[in-house]
Amino acid sequence: MEEKPIAPHSPRPPLAVAATLGAAALVLVLVSQGGAPKATGYALGAAGLFVAKGFFFLNPGTAVVLRWFGTYAGTVRAESGPLGRWFWVSPLYQKQKIATWGRFQSEQLKVNDQDGSPIVISANLGYTLEDTARALFHLADAWTFVRLQSEAGIRSLAMRHLYDAPPGKRSLRGDPAILAQELRDEVQSHMAGTGIRIADARIVHLAYAPEIVTLMLQAQQAGAAVAASRAIVENAVQCAEAAIRRLAHGMDEEQRARWVHDLMVALTSQVAARPVLDTTAE
Repeated sequence: MEEKPIAPHSPRPPLAVAATLGAAALVLVLVSQGGAPKATGYALGAAGLFVAKGFFFLNPGTAVVLRWFGTYAGTVRAESGPLGRWFWVSPLYQKQKIATWGRFQSEQLKVNDQDGSPIVISANLGYTLEDTARALFHLADAWTFVRLQSEAGIRSLAMRHLYDAPPGKRSLRGDPAILAQELRDEVQSHMAGTGIRIADARIVHLAYAPEIVTLMLQAQQAGAAVAASRAIVENAVQCAEAAIRRLAHGMDEEQRARWVHDLMVALTSQVAARPVLDTTAE
């Protein structure tokens, strides 16, 4: 079953008919003393109300699914009316109003990443109903279906990637935009045949689980300290080599070794260097 667009009638003629019937009914009921004229007035009033039953108004992002005695007849979308969003169809149609777009905000889900570390992740997905017939008649509840598939996609995404990774390797923390697109594509793959399109996806919350957050922060700090120390030592070695090449002409090996030792201590020490004057006489 696919969506069948229906172009509704202009509401002007039915509005004129309903107004005329209502006015005639009001006059007959108020003026006549009873009998057939008054009964005719009631009949005209009922006919006017029946015609008015065909009017409906749609806000942007909504549609009305029409059934003809229980059978799907077509869909009226907000942009398809001759008077903007004011519509009229046969009063015999059964009308069901539905939203054609929405956003789903997942709960903060606790899941293990690729390395087995527990993390907490949440995402926001936007979706549209491109085929209202399939979304309404092929699914018991489109909103529940989107929620279940989105949460499954979020868990699958988190389990396939690391929370944090070295440069050059994809991670949840380092590549949120790329992985959000991957999440959108994965959830969309489960929407085949439902008439639902996932418009966008965003990761809105990402953190280590509370029970390991302190430990992982300590590990990150230790890694940063090791990297900083390595950079300091490498730079100190380069400085010491340059200083020896420029200043150590005529020194013996022992003097050069002492110079290198003193320079490395001064350059890598976390305590400010204190100059010491050699006052020994030779």
